[in-house]
Amino acid sequence: AEEASQRALVRLASDRPAARADAESAVSEDPLSARALINLATVQQAGGEHGAARATLARAVRLQPSNPETWLALGEDDVSSDPLAAVDELGAAIYLDPESVAPELISAGNEEAVTIENDYVAALTASAR
Repeated sequence: AEEASQRALVRLASDRPAARADAESAVSEDPLSARALINLATVQQAGGEHGAARATLARAVRLQPSNPETWLALGEDDVSSDPLAAVDELGAAIYLDPESVAPELISAGNEEAVTIENDYVAALTASAR
C-alpha cells in the first residue's frame, strides 16, 4: 500500500489517471492508512475534485483522530475555503503535536513548522473577519 501511495505522487505530474489508480489501490490495500488517504486527497485536489478531496481528508480524521497529520492535512485544505473550520483543525494538529510549531524550529526556518504556523495565523485572521 505504501509503495502504491508513493507511486501515485510520483505519477501525478505525468499521468493523472495512473496516479489516481495507484492512490485508490493504496487505500484499497490499506483502508486505515492515513498516508494513503492523504495522498489520494492530493491526487483528487490536482484533478479539481475539491469536494472529494475534503471528504477523503475528513475520512482520514475520522479513522485516526489522534493523528496530527490527518488534522493538519484537513486544516491546510480548509484554510482558504473555510477558515473557521481550519482554525479548529489546525489547532487540533498543533495540540496533538505541539513540537510541530516549536519556536526553535520556526526561528531556524523549518519549512514545515513555518507553514503550519502561517496557515494557522491565516485561518485565525480570516475567521476574525
